[in-house]
Amino acid sequence: NDTDLQITVTADVYHFQFFIMYSGNTTAGDYKFDFLPSTGDMSGWYSYIGSNTIADAINVSTGIRLNAAATITAIAFGTDGSHTVRQFMVEAMLRFSAGTTFNLRFAQNTQTSSTAARTKKGSILRYRKLPTA
Repeated sequence: NDTDLQITVTADVYHFQFFIMYSGNTTAGDYKFDFLPSTGDMSGWYSYIGSNTIADAINVSTGIRLNAAATITAIAFGTDGSHTVRQFMVEAMLRFSAGTTFNLRFAQNTQTSSTAARTKKGSILRYRKLPTA
């Protein structure tokens, strides 16, 4: 878990935007991330777009629905093996079943020894609790 990119939420609806800068020093390992509540589950939707691989191709999803999910399927982005900083954005509207800590996690997509995947300084999590009445 990235302790700089986590918040405490209540059993309510939130709008999130993650602006993530990342890098990796292996083309085999790449970078993956997901997000999850530490307890309970979440329902709603999320979408993402980002720079992917040496050719700066675009990795995009226009929307994925969640229904009482404990986590999402990890999203993978490519790296060039030189720690070139790349970026992606995730937007989500989520309803939590309980008060909890909402976490962003990241790792190498394929574990490769003596290499690293990094979430870079300056990455941002913006959020807003939405009124339910």
